[in-house]
Amino acid sequence: MINRIEQRLQDAFTAGAELVRPETLRPADAVPRPRRRRILAPAMAALVVVALIGLGIEDGPDTPPPVSTAAGGPRFLLTAGSDGLAVRDARTGKITDRVVLPPALPPEEIPEAVPSGYLLTGTGYGTTFFVGQSMMSRTTPKNITWFHRLRVDDHGKVAELTKDVFFAAFGDRVTSIAVSSDGTRLAYSQDHKLCGTDMDSCPGARIVVTELSGRYTRTWTSKGFGNIWSLSWAADHRTLAFAVKSEIRAFDTAAFEATLRTSRVVVRDVATPTGVAISPDARTILVGRASSSSDRRSSIEEHAVANGRRIRTVYSTNTAARWTLVRYDVSGRHLLIKDTVHPLTRLDGNRTTTLSPADSLLATW
Repeated sequence: MINRIEQRLQDAFTAGAELVRPETLRPADAVPRPRRRRILAPAMAALVVVALIGLGIEDGPDTPPPVSTAAGGPRFLLTAGSDGLAVRDARTGKITDRVVLPPALPPEEIPEAVPSGYLLTGTGYGTTFFVGQSMMSRTTPKNITWFHRLRVDDHGKVAELTKDVFFAAFGDRVTSIAVSSDGTRLAYSQDHKLCGTDMDSCPGARIVVTELSGRYTRTWTSKGFGNIWSLSWAADHRTLAFAVKSEIRAFDTAAFEATLRTSRVVVRDVATPTGVAISPDARTILVGRASSSSDRRSSIEEHAVANGRRIRTVYSTNTAARWTLVRYDVSGRHLLIKDTVHPLTRLDGNRTTTLSPADSLLATW
């Protein structure tokens, strides 16, 4: 209840704050004597919110706060499509800058290497992004993925591009990457299908977490676990959510002797790969549900992490589709969504905004 009140108060004051623009400010010597009526207006607006809540106009105690309908959230996105990497305005989808990565030079161990795509992740603020740049061999199953970091300025222009923020992932294909909201920990998953004499866990899959300060890298591998998709961090920088086989799991990367097999199963009977996003507070998780042969409706469902209980449908469409992207911003109040049919879309409460007409597009903020 208290959290709900705080959220509504924050929305009320945020709405008032967005009315203030540089052009509305007057020089200090021209500021008139404040009038009590203007001072009381924001306070009265906030009191109205409190009064409505006190009268019982409130969701039930088990209902989480909805995705915000207020303007705001991250200002920029990073996208990857057939025309390369681009920074876009997060409210309109308009391209603000193009991103050109350094030339990739594959090692001799990957003969006849060709580009095999990008993987994207961001801190959720819309200012710092990470790119996985992959190449694969034409003649062997080997792959390599380099990881780069870029930051954008207040105008959506690339202000910094750092190549190879840590060692490249070599051998197996990287299927997903995710960076923590503070930008200090990067996780990636690999198929782990290439077998060697020292890999008694092969075939299987693995998750690698690297602290970007260089202090440590930790790897978890599980035999026969299956491909891992849609990694996402909670705000505690230790809890990861992911999809594997027909399950959605949550994994405490800081737990002693933690293994992938001991990670918590949150939702079962899910068609993967699919979009997955854990909320910043790690209490709920969003899962993309694909349409079945008998029901062409696909949806994004919210579940409680503690017991897997379905809470609500966040978004649905009457089109047969598979969800390729479900991503919270850092506040957990704005969503990026994408399926295999519709264009990249921003979701703010019940309001949807198409950000790019391209059918094939990766995105993050």
